[in-house]
Amino acid sequence: VATALIAVINLYGPGLQSVFNTTPIPGMFWGPPFAFALGILCVDETRKLIVRTYPKSIIAKMAW
Repeated sequence: VATALIAVINLYGPGLQSVFNTTPIPGMFWGPPFAFALGILCVDETRKLIVRTYPKSIIAKMAW
């Protein structure tokens, strides 16, 4: 979250665009990275739920 905040401040902060020689990123390019991160988060939380629910499963053995 902090990295994304720093990127937004550097890209859209007043006066910072000329200091860092950046241009604003179009909105259509912000969606895929956040969607990918959300997907990874959901998969990881599901994996942890399976490990807690079925501690003797093969997924639990792979987790530890």
